[in-house]
Amino acid sequence: RAEAAHSLLCDAAARADDVAASALARDSSAARLRRDHDFAQSLSLLETNLALPEQARLPQAQCATATAAAICCSALHRLDDALRHFHLALSLAHASGDEALIANAASNLGGAHYDVYSLDDALAFCSEAFESAERAGAQGAWVTAGINRILVLNALGRDEEAQPVAERLQASQHLMRDDKRTKYATVFAEIARARGDNARAQSLLDEATSARAPDTAAPLEWVTVQARLW
Repeated sequence: RAEAAHSLLCDAAARADDVAASALARDSSAARLRRDHDFAQSLSLLETNLALPEQARLPQAQCATATAAAICCSALHRLDDALRHFHLALSLAHASGDEALIANAASNLGGAHYDVYSLDDALAFCSEAFESAERAGAQGAWVTAGINRILVLNALGRDEEAQPVAERLQASQHLMRDDKRTKYATVFAEIARARGDNARAQSLLDEATSARAPDTAAPLEWVTVQARLW
């Protein structure tokens, strides 16, 4: 079915009169190239779409293209270009008026600023993502944005502000993906440790260990928090 869908999209690309369909076909081909780790070629296709007039496509479609371009730039270690595309994606999300899309775009941008240690900017975007996701009822985006917000506040040494966010997320464990439980419990443990609640921190680290797949090495973040506790 995936191959059939791709063929249909390629057929659509052949119709020069349908700019949006052609752009969608390029996005689809770019996604296939990313799955094959051909980020440079994927980015080339995406840049063709980004050069189209704004009115040629819906903001939602343009946002998806800009986000994909940012991911390619990150993979190619072009961090300034990645940030530029993530900023574009957020502006397009705002243009769409879709709160869930805004939440995802702001969360991506906040994470990108966190990666380059631009913490004040990261906090602003992560906070926007958290609030937008809550308004939209976008549960997955809300969890991701909340975790990102906690990480940034911890990096800024503002763990008292991170604690209420951590408590809200811990009360919503049912919204968390099973494969993320080890990571999230470790994040909560670090906030507890930073606030001096060592017993709670150790309990959360033990919870992270229980959630980890058997015979899997402990992640660096878990080891770091455990060493600090010891």
